[in-house]
Amino acid sequence: KIQDVIDMTLKQSLSYNDINLGYQKSELSRYLVEANFDTSLIAKIQNEDSKAEMLGAIANDRDRTNSWLLGVSRKFTTGSTLGLDYSYVHRDSDLSPYAISLNASPVQYYHLTTLNFKQDLLSNAFGYRDRRSVLSAELQFQRAKLERDESIEELLLQTIKIYLDTYFAQENLKQSLAARDKYILL
Repeated sequence: KIQDVIDMTLKQSLSYNDINLGYQKSELSRYLVEANFDTSLIAKIQNEDSKAEMLGAIANDRDRTNSWLLGVSRKFTTGSTLGLDYSYVHRDSDLSPYAISLNASPVQYYHLTTLNFKQDLLSNAFGYRDRRSVLSAELQFQRAKLERDESIEELLLQTIKIYLDTYFAQENLKQSLAARDKYILL
């Protein structure tokens, strides 16, 4: 019967739900700190059609440019950020008479691959602040877990005490009623 009371307390108690909510809140804080070190995907597409009126003879009559970029980057707990980008640009132009006279190509394109490295040096020297924030979030999470376990234990002990007090009060009432009935019969 005590197991039924414990199970009911764990399933239906608002106090139990409140205790778990505090624990989940600290778990979320830990995930938010760790999210700073996720791998990021970068994607960009751009289309430009330029028919600008130019006063000079050098400008093209029309330029159509299509470009896209795809990249990935990641921040590490050492304060370093490493990234790799690939971009492609394609330009198709209606050339000006001056550009035609220079034998310029109306179609141009290029591919560009970039490797980026960034290292924090001052306020987050070699990731010191990042590592401290990860450690702090982990310790807060562990503390919240211990507090949750203590609070659940205290809640269950209070529930068992109330159950046993009620049980013994009921038994005492039964014995008192039985003694009264015996007394009345005498």
